[in-house]
Amino acid sequence: MSPANVELGFEPPAGLDSTPLQVRRLSDLQDYYADKDAVRELVAAGDPEIYAYWAIEYAGGGSGLSYGVTTIQPGVVGHEFYMTKGHYHVAPGDEMYLAVSGHGTVLLRNDAGEVKRYELKPGRMVYIDEGWGHRTVNDGVDPLVFISIWSPGTGHDYERVLREGFPTVDDYAVGESRSLGQ
Repeated sequence: MSPANVELGFEPPAGLDSTPLQVRRLSDLQDYYADKDAVRELVAAGDPEIYAYWAIEYAGGGSGLSYGVTTIQPGVVGHEFYMTKGHYHVAPGDEMYLAVSGHGTVLLRNDAGEVKRYELKPGRMVYIDEGWGHRTVNDGVDPLVFISIWSPGTGHDYERVLREGFPTVDDYAVGESRSLGQ
């Protein structure tokens, strides 16, 4: 990868080695939502787009950064807002989110069961320490667009979120930190 000056928007930047725009529809996320009846109804009514993203994964030697842009549409499935799948990293590395537009919440959970919730809106940054699973929720009325910057090679474990479950926006207050067992 070489130095770049990139317009950050909905589409991948031209001329750079990025992933094509990946679109996740409700049918791709049906196992992540609790209200299965609402999922079936919405998929049958047109299978709405929940979120889309593109990324540039640094693959060079030495140190570097990977980055991408995610856009989560506004909406609900039953009582849950539109959200990303959520994931844990499979290798050591941190991540940072910077909001471009919209309003959302980043939900985090670590191996000890501690959970955190942080507001994501323009002018705010969320830093995600190594070891914290994370999911982003659009709890606003406009598309939530944010930039992700992460350590290369961290990988994504989406299946763990399905196996263990993940906190929801209603589970705790903004900035609050507590154990899921409480």
